[in-house]
Amino acid sequence: MERTEDNLIDAINQIGTVYAGMDYDCGVVIYPSYADYRHNPNRDYAFIVSDEYTSYGDVYSYGANNNQIYKMDPHERDLVCDEIVQFIYGGGKYATKQSITA
Repeated sequence: MERTEDNLIDAINQIGTVYAGMDYDCGVVIYPSYADYRHNPNRDYAFIVSDEYTSYGDVYSYGANNNQIYKMDPHERDLVCDEIVQFIYGGGKYATKQSITA
C-alpha cells in the first residue's frame, strides 16, 4: 500500500468508532468518534499526523490532545497508535518493496 494520507485516513476510519479526516493546513486529524468531530473539529481531535512529524514522539508531543485520547476505547486507541507508527516509519502495510542486493 502506498504511504499517502488518504490511505492512512481509510485505514483509521475502519477502526471502530474512530473518525479521521484531512485538514489541509495540519494534516490527518483523528477524532475519538464522528460525534466529537461534529461537536468541535478544531478542539476535539485526539491526534494530528503531519508530514513534518518524523517520529511517533513528534505526534504525541505536538499533535496529541490527551483530553480526547483518553475518551477513546483503549483497544481502538492501541490500533490507531499502531497504524500511525506504521505510517510514520513506513512499516507494515506501508512498507515499500526493496530489491535484495548482494
